[in-house]
Amino acid sequence: MKHQNFYIFSYGSNLLMQRIKERVASVAVVGKHELQGYKLAFNKQSIDGSTKANLVATGNPGDSAWGVIHRISQTDKPILDQYEALGHGYLHMTFPLNIEDKEQLIYAYVATESQYLSIGD
Repeated sequence: MKHQNFYIFSYGSNLLMQRIKERVASVAVVGKHELQGYKLAFNKQSIDGSTKANLVATGNPGDSAWGVIHRISQTDKPILDQYEALGHGYLHMTFPLNIEDKEQLIYAYVATESQYLSIGD
């Protein structure tokens, strides 16, 4: 029986294959992708006091953020959601992308605005 897969747009620390593979063994690289209308920001405050990468929508098609599309087994999604703090400072953003002649829904983990650092912090 073939497992269903899902796709994520990885950026920040998830670009380190060793790190993401330690979390979800089924991960595979599909290819790089330029996400238009977004920019990469380091505006997410972590509980350890460090800052984390985040995708911020700009509405400007001239802006873009580069990342990697990863394919992951659907059975590993709850594990990755837990590592990525889905529902606890992060939510899913989705966008369609044509992969291997089929439109797929791509997930990206983005920080909720309440988790953004304020200017002066």
